Order: sequence, then structure tokens, then C-alpha cells
Amino acid sequence: MFNLKEFKQSYQKFWLGYISFKERTSRKDYWLAMLGHILVTVVLLAFATLFHLLSSDVLPDLWSVFSYFFIALWICYGLVAFCPFLAIAVRRLRDVSLPWELIFVILAPFGGFFGILILNALPGAQAAADLPEFSAPTYGPARIEENGKENFLQAIKNYFLGYVSFRGRTSRLSFWFVQLIFALVFAVLGVMFVGIHFFENILFGGAFIATWMMLALLFLIAVGFLLPTLALFTRRLRDAGLSNYGIGLIFFVALSLFLLSNISHAVDAVSFGIHDFSLLNYLLFLADFVFIITLLFVLLQDKDQLLQKEKTLLFRRKG
Repeated sequence: MFNLKEFKQSYQKFWLGYISFKERTSRKDYWLAMLGHILVTVVLLAFATLFHLLSSDVLPDLWSVFSYFFIALWICYGLVAFCPFLAIAVRRLRDVSLPWELIFVILAPFGGFFGILILNALPGAQAAADLPEFSAPTYGPARIEENGKENFLQAIKNYFLGYVSFRGRTSRLSFWFVQLIFALVFAVLGVMFVGIHFFENILFGGAFIATWMMLALLFLIAVGFLLPTLALFTRRLRDAGLSNYGIGLIFFVALSLFLLSNISHAVDAVSFGIHDFSLLNYLLFLADFVFIITLLFVLLQDKDQLLQKEKTLLFRRKG
């Protein structure tokens, strides 16, 4: 019989075990987690299909924006779930007493993913009974725990030490030290890019090798800084008093606004002005403005300044 509580626990354990590869996971927990992903996929693609049916058959319109948005959300969901999926698949292989290296079956060009699903569908082996079953991640002390007394160099050091550390805290002072460095670095790179592009326009009449190399460099730097920056924001938001749900909501709204804004402008461009997107773009601009002001307000708060007397969905409790 289906148990909603067990379903929620299994789905939650899927995400909590995103880097836990050493324990084992029961077949029941595995398939309940997969059921959660199927439900999310069905909901997102159902909305995408609904808006697609409402859209124009000739040129993309307003409904097309929302259709592409839900498809993009589904793709982002899959990318975020990829590492936790590898972890739970390895734990399931351990539960079956199969070598964890079989996870590389997923790389097979045809049927690799379904091959992993078949292996993970095997019943647990008695030989793996002594292996502890994953229930919750075991955390040691947080790597980054700042108290607001960090100097400039320590703030930069902690930024790189906490490359993938989403636990702990980042103080307000340390956070803004890092933002200052970002502003200086990207200002210098921006001036270099403009200068290179200007001289290539004079010499070659347009962008040439150096401009594209500079763009590639900027892209690689941005990708390299993405994960530690997300970790930095997570620690700063927690230090201000937000709960994990509150932090997740901030990231979800940021991603949604980013996707909607870019999809709206792209669809507007390919509709050749036949459909009017001015109202949507204006509403998105207002939403972006409100979100940025709200985010800045939270980031400017001192340690635990947003704590509440009672624990809420978005904020942590005092004490």
C-alpha cells in the first residue's frame, strides 16, 4: 500500500544523499524517489504541453514563452538531479552486491540509462546486509563558519576554501569583500574585452580571433566561479537568518526570472514583431527589480538579524 510519509522521506533522502556514495539504498527507497521524479516530470511537461496547445501554430507567441519556460525548468531539474541520481544508483548497486563501477553503464550510447534502471531494480543481496543503509548524511564541522571579524585576505581565502561548501556561514563583511573583488576583476576584464574588440573592428572590420578568445575566457571564468558563488550566497543567506526552504525559494525565483526574461526576449525576436510582448517584458522588469531589492535587503542584514521567535517556513528560529 502506498504510504505518503515514506514517499516524502524517500524523495527527501534522494536529495540529502547527493554526495553519499558509500552506504546502500533499499529498492523501495530507490523507486519511491524515482516516482517523485516521474511526478515532477509529468507536471512540468503537462504545463509545457498545455501552453504549447494554446500557442500559435505559425509564429511563437505569449503562450510559447510559458511552454518553453516549463521545458527549461524540466531540463534544469534534470541537471540538478543528475549528481544525486548517480549517488543513489551507486548505493543501490552496493545494496545488490554489485561493483559500483557498473555505474559507468550509464555512459553507453544506447540504453545506458535504462541499463542502470534494470540493475537498480534487482532485489537487495544478503551479502550487503552489514552495509549501513543511507538515512541521512553524516556531517562534520562546517568548513566555513565566519563571525564578522575576517579581514580582506581571509574573506578571499574562505571563498575558495568553501568552493562546494553550502553549509556554515559567511559574514556580511566577508561577503561584500568578495563582491568588491568580483567588481574589480570583471571591470578589468570588461575593459580588456572592449579594447580588444575596438582594435579588431579597426583592423579587420569586425570581431576576430582575439575577441572570441576573450569571450571564451570570460565564459570559462564565469563557469568556474558559479559553484563557489552559489555556496557563498547560501552561507550568507543562512547567516542572515533564512531557513533552507527560504534559501531554496530565493534560488528558484532567481532561476525562474532568468529563464522567463531570456525566453521572452528570444521569442520576441523570432516572432518578427507580429505578437506584442511589451506587457510581459514590463512585468518581468518589475519582478526583477523587486527581487533584486529584496535580495539586497537580505544580504545587507547582519548575523541572525532575520531570526524569528518561532520557526517559520522561510526563517530560522532564535536560539
